[in-house]
Amino acid sequence: MRVEDGMSAPVNIQLHRVSPTALHVSWDHPQSYQQQQLVTGYRVYYHVTATRLRDPLDVGDTRWEVKDVRGLQRVAELADLKPDAHYTVRVRSRGVDGRLGNFSEPAELQPKQHVDDDDDDRAQGRPHTMLYA
Repeated sequence: MRVEDGMSAPVNIQLHRVSPTALHVSWDHPQSYQQQQLVTGYRVYYHVTATRLRDPLDVGDTRWEVKDVRGLQRVAELADLKPDAHYTVRVRSRGVDGRLGNFSEPAELQPKQHVDDDDDDRAQGRPHTMLYA
């Protein structure tokens, strides 16, 4: 397999919100063992798709943020995110020649969700419960 043949995309993209403003991203190497041997790093792309305060953004309004991951590490931490936003994330492999491979399938994370039993919780003296995607 030559790098010129194009790197397969990373697979099994997983997103986990670790705080209201931080996200843990993990993925698996491209499926081909031969291509795994050519990977020297990854590039993670992410952007806000929508917020609770707005309708989905126009495609022309998309601004991708980028985080580079060196070596064979298959995780990235994204920080300073908007807690009320819906994010889309994609990952690409970097080959030994420095070129980037194909994009992974997009992975999406919804904004944090609130439990709507606030009135009952307050009446019972229980703290408000917040769940994160």
